[in-house]
Amino acid sequence: MIRRRRRTCPWSSRGLRGVSSYSDRVKRVLETPELETPEGMSAEKMFEVAENFWKAMRRKKTASSSAAPTVISRVEGDAEMDVEYDVCVCGGTLGIFVACVLQQQGIKTCLVEKRAVEGRTQEWNISKNDYNVLEKLGVLTRDELESCIATKWSHDRIAFHNSSKDIWVSDALDLGIYPRALIALLKDKFLEHGGHILENTMFRKATVYDDCVDVSLHPTGASAEHWTAADMNRPGEFHAHHAQPNNKKRLTCRIVVDCMGHYSSIVKQMRHGQREDGMVIVVGGCMYPGNEATQQQTSADLLVTIDDSKDDMQYFWESFPAEGGRMQTVYMFAYSDADSARPDFADIFDTYLTQLETYQGVDPDAVRFKRILLGGFPCYATNAPLKPTVDRVLQVGDASAVQNPLSFGGFASLCRHLPRVTRGIRHAIESKRTTKKDLAWITPYLPNLSVAFLFQRAMSLKPGQQQKPPHAGGIPANHINRVMRCNFSVMSFFGPSVMHPFIQDSFQAGPLALVMLGMMFRDPVTIVRVLFQLGPLLILQWMGHFACLILYTVLHILLSPFRGLFKGYVFQRICDALEWGSGLDHGREAASPQVMAHPNPSVVHA
Repeated sequence: MIRRRRRTCPWSSRGLRGVSSYSDRVKRVLETPELETPEGMSAEKMFEVAENFWKAMRRKKTASSSAAPTVISRVEGDAEMDVEYDVCVCGGTLGIFVACVLQQQGIKTCLVEKRAVEGRTQEWNISKNDYNVLEKLGVLTRDELESCIATKWSHDRIAFHNSSKDIWVSDALDLGIYPRALIALLKDKFLEHGGHILENTMFRKATVYDDCVDVSLHPTGASAEHWTAADMNRPGEFHAHHAQPNNKKRLTCRIVVDCMGHYSSIVKQMRHGQREDGMVIVVGGCMYPGNEATQQQTSADLLVTIDDSKDDMQYFWESFPAEGGRMQTVYMFAYSDADSARPDFADIFDTYLTQLETYQGVDPDAVRFKRILLGGFPCYATNAPLKPTVDRVLQVGDASAVQNPLSFGGFASLCRHLPRVTRGIRHAIESKRTTKKDLAWITPYLPNLSVAFLFQRAMSLKPGQQQKPPHAGGIPANHINRVMRCNFSVMSFFGPSVMHPFIQDSFQAGPLALVMLGMMFRDPVTIVRVLFQLGPLLILQWMGHFACLILYTVLHILLSPFRGLFKGYVFQRICDALEWGSGLDHGREAASPQVMAHPNPSVVHA
């Protein structure tokens, strides 16, 4: 008998700081009795899994083609098997959105999810404009969408350390959606239209033939063996007893849609160990406010700094009303990388708790947390969106790296691209355009995403960059705050038509050109320092992306009138790429925003 060696998790506990080494404040939060955690897991274990994951990322120094197992293989010739489904969507949390649209449009779809298809309890924050996409696609009615809104508010604040005044905007992020209710509705709709769901079922591997994909599955459950870092931020989402039992071990389909997120096993194979070019590091949580002044939060903080950068980390804050204003969700995040010099989650979370008093005016020891979040979201300057490397396999959502590098919200990004992606998949199925070259038209180069990466780099510091003297390329502690104050003062001057696309993560050529020109006149010393901070190579690359953004804008204006005349697959995908790649998909549907100095904020419990 051959005994197989048990494979250990890449973020095993070996070498990790124990709970005893955490600060008293971190320990106190982890010992909160009502703190929500994944089923069957203690708060300490949840923190440990996330910490080990982050440590493993920082240890990864080189790319290797053997960094991930082969889960997708290509075999020439036909499989000569009966094809059960047009599309198999792997990953149910956001995949249910894609699956529901496709099934309602007549594409026979199966959804595979390793847990239960069930949303988390913490609210998703999104703008009305992005949320209403689900109504425009006919997925849900207006009343059904309203029933899933937990919290509404009217205004968002933008403020930076040492700024003379705050900026208030409307129609940015103004909704808190209850994911469990929304996903339950989508699940019911999907099943009503004949869709098939395989819960407690993990994607294992797939073999691609000329005529179909043979997908191998592995029945699973909510056991510690299959916990991942992504599970740590969705407590309560995977309850095995809520899922339908399933013993199906294989299926056939025409296209596999990978919605399994940044760390999908398929994505790992496709990237061949590619290092991320940036990270958004996030800690925070949903809390019961510690004093009466904050017990009914009536507005949100969209982007706030309360201090200058320290130890090469500039921290930003966000705060949103939750549960009708009775609670609040507060995040602290930084644009960074996965360098080994970066701090542990325990240290970042301790900084969060320490600075919470300055930010919210509350005693951190008096705040009671209901949920906490620890996350690292990778960003890529190249190969984003991720191009298909094999026929009949397509990445969607976070798996395709289509989210804006300034954002860590996959829900809003998916909603924004949902019309384009589902339209492309349906057209590919109907016209039998399923090769990797054909599917690449659904994940095209989008210059408005590429230009955003420069802003992420301008809002981050390299390890040791702050400690260097100025003549050696050192960056002063107040540099990023100066950049942000300059940027937003210029956008405020030009008004909502310039500011709104930026805060909605939708860069457009005209507004961006005005902002860059205005910043050069507003604070030329800071802009020159940005050039030294980023280096000539990145600046040249950005100029190329900006030129493409202008080109996409011009071509979209010229070609969009002919969209109804030419129905070919390639032409339609080019039109989609030009519209979304120029950021003009936002301009067509956006609400009329306002930028104001003294709002009258209000919050509504939906």
